[in-house]
Amino acid sequence: MIDRTEILRVARGYVQVPYQHQGRGLNGSGLDCLGYIFRVAWDLGLPAEDDATYTPQGDRRALVLACQAQMVSIPIAEARPGDVLQIADTSLTCHLAFLGDGGHPYTLLHASLKWQRVIEHGYVRPWPAWTIAAYRLPGEIAPWPS
Repeated sequence: MIDRTEILRVARGYVQVPYQHQGRGLNGSGLDCLGYIFRVAWDLGLPAEDDATYTPQGDRRALVLACQAQMVSIPIAEARPGDVLQIADTSLTCHLAFLGDGGHPYTLLHASLKWQRVIEHGYVRPWPAWTIAAYRLPGEIAPWPS
């Protein structure tokens, strides 16, 4: 069983890694939002089937289907640190992020095109309103302590 604090420890190890469309963090390369989720899953020994055929605009339907095929869909209200959030902002692009535990009460960890690197920041307005789905990584993930 994988502890959620281990998911976050591995995810935080990539903070400041440069953004790179379709990057998977191999041999010093950068990461994009999906590559970041894959890289953390692979580092934890979890199965994740790579699909780098998407466009930079982030086709929402294709990303939803890929997430549903590879992770466990959960209600957004049940998401806890270490889970994956799918976010669609007002430009209708799609994005993935880990929910973190470093804020009041949560943070987001994600590969940001805007900031050109993996960052962690508060899960504050407008991010919660833009969250359209939540997922748990595949495999046995321990519950978040109450």
